[in-house]
Parts: sequence; C-alpha cells; structure tokens
Amino acid sequence: MYRKSFPKCEIEGEMTPSPFGHGFMEGCVPKKCTTCKHLFEGECLRDIEFTDSYLRLDYSGCPVVGETNPIAFNTDGEAQTFIPSKCTRCSYLNTKQFTCKFEKELWGDFERDLDWGNWRPDYPLVGLRRVEMEGKTRLDKGPAIINKSLIQLLQSGSTAQAIKLYGELNNIDIIQDAKDEVEQIGKRLQKREGR
Repeated sequence: MYRKSFPKCEIEGEMTPSPFGHGFMEGCVPKKCTTCKHLFEGECLRDIEFTDSYLRLDYSGCPVVGETNPIAFNTDGEAQTFIPSKCTRCSYLNTKQFTCKFEKELWGDFERDLDWGNWRPDYPLVGLRRVEMEGKTRLDKGPAIINKSLIQLLQSGSTAQAIKLYGELNNIDIIQDAKDEVEQIGKRLQKREGR
C-alpha cells in the first residue's frame, strides 16, 4: 500500500491530533493538516496530478520497532499488497484499509498511515484512474494496476511490451484501449521525471 503513502509529506508542523470530521466520519487528523491546502475529506491531495489518487496524511512514525522494507502480504482473496515488514505481525494492522490502529482512540475514523521509516520506492510512482464511456455516461473503473516492471519498460522505451503487460495487468482485451492508457501513463512519467 505504499502507493498511498508516497511521496511523503514534506510540510513541517505540529503532529498533535486535531478534531476533524467529514460526512459520518469523526476523529482527528494531525494539526498541521488542518490548515494545509492539500487536506481533502481526511486525505491528502499533495501529488494528485501524478498519482490520480488521494494519499494518506502524515502521522509520523509509530513506536513499534522493526524493519520497514516492503513485504508482500496476501489478503483474504487473491489480492496481494505490500506493507512494511514490521507490520506483518503487528496487532495494530488494519487489513481492510491497510492502515494502523495505533492510538485509534485519538484518531477515530482517520487511522494512521503505516510507518515506512526511511524506506522509499526505487521507481517513480504514477497512477491512472481508469474510466469507460457507456453511451454518454462516464463509468469509473477504479485505479489502474501499474507496477515497477511496467514503469521500467516505459523508461527503457519498450512501449510495445509495456502495452502488452498493461493489458494483462488490467484485463484489457482491446489493444487500442491499453495503448491509449499507457500513453497517458507515459506522459505523467515524463512530466514526473522532468523531461
């Protein structure tokens, strides 16, 4: 779930819990977030132009000591995600949202992000929200699956292989659809890398 955590927030400020509510959700968020222009509905917009997704707020680290490199973690179905290795056996892990329940009584519905320590992804994170037109209705198909191998193919200029992999990852049968979406991802990647 590191895709929801990076890039990390670089804004300094007070981390004490500050009351916050949205809809039926109640609890607290870090005080520094309450005056931040990126706060939106209890999540963060700090990198939305590249990730096409809300990111988690910055709660700083947790007191549980351990390694923070990513470890594959299988959920109830066939889905697999990555979490900090120290979280794999931690009783505070919320396996539905992949958040941390440490100090749940303080944070309420706005649970802490997982603690990634000093670990950082070794490739640029970009995202794409998939949409499909059905007549005049725009259907949200959720976030595209984009992995390190896909990014590396795009970085090396192996566009045809990237399109094939992207189609497989996202169950896309029509090559033109996969090509169009990979092109969007490529543009975000180039912009992120400053090209």
